[in-house]
Amino acid sequence: MKTSRRLILITLLAILLAGTGFYLLRGNNLTRRAALDIGSGSIKCKVADVDTKNGKIVHIVEQMWRKADFKESIARDPAKRIAPSVAAEGMNILRDFVAKSRELGATQFAAVGTQAFHEASNGREYFRTIRETLGIPAVIITQEQQACLGFEAARQHFDIPARSMVVWDIGAATIQLAARARNGSRLYSLGTQASVGFKNYVIEEIQHENLAFRQSPNPMSYSDVQKALRHARWLADTSTSEAMKRHIHAHDATVIGIGPVHAISIMGQILGKPWDKNDPSAPQKYTADQVRDALDHRFGMTDGAIGGDFANVQITNLILVLGYMEALDIQEVVPASINMADGLLVVGEIKDDQSSRMPKRAPDPGNSPESPAQ
Repeated sequence: MKTSRRLILITLLAILLAGTGFYLLRGNNLTRRAALDIGSGSIKCKVADVDTKNGKIVHIVEQMWRKADFKESIARDPAKRIAPSVAAEGMNILRDFVAKSRELGATQFAAVGTQAFHEASNGREYFRTIRETLGIPAVIITQEQQACLGFEAARQHFDIPARSMVVWDIGAATIQLAARARNGSRLYSLGTQASVGFKNYVIEEIQHENLAFRQSPNPMSYSDVQKALRHARWLADTSTSEAMKRHIHAHDATVIGIGPVHAISIMGQILGKPWDKNDPSAPQKYTADQVRDALDHRFGMTDGAIGGDFANVQITNLILVLGYMEALDIQEVVPASINMADGLLVVGEIKDDQSSRMPKRAPDPGNSPESPAQ
């Protein structure tokens, strides 16, 4: 009996000490942060408790995501300006997300903007308005910083050695492949034609239509698909460094696809329904064969038949992803419902706005006469 009582007391004491330790940690190291990823085609926000001492996300409190057509707006304007209506809609989304985050107890904020705001002639002005209106740190980052944040985001959610992981982020405007070399150095391959840019290329260069009058390539013909697929393979081959190509295969790397293109667009089209990563019966990866099959079954569909707010990029997303997988011999991708906001939660505020340091953008390889699709 005495032994039994002693065991009970020891157990209770251990629970008490563990709880005390947790609350000490919460008081000393845990900070509730809100991170906003202001992308070229959507705005994402995550609120989380972060162990700032050890650089770990402890608990995701809330996730928010809304469409925002920054890239589309810039592409349609000869002066490359974000249209007032799109700017206002984006500001309203940000205002809602910041208010919700504050209601949830967030005390630290960080927001970053991506490639579209480098391209926009009024991008820096827009971010100055964000800072002044919402009172939060907000900066435009380089594509290298995007890749770094994406890699850190994946590390927060996957228990995979850094050297065995390749993070593939597809946005509306850019594509990043990020990895860690055996010596610890960072490897990046950066593409400047992604979901919206690739879709626009198909409309302008393959279908020979004007973006001012047509924003969707659908329905696509078989010939359209084959030309677009050749172009996607060419993009992958020319924008991916030899070091990255070797790394993908030399270390039997796990390719993790982050962002909505992988987790929502590709998985949704393969499954024929929204992908739920928490469903134990749901697949946790997709293959090149599955992407090819989805494309074969869907390429002649209209926007109305496809449905949803992103109907105009769904088929070209399949083509873009398949082209990359074929060119780089990627057999399978592990999709993840994470984005740069996850990395930003850990990194915290980025103080230096990179927009004024960006070099003049090189010609988009998608418009080069060497592209095999033309």
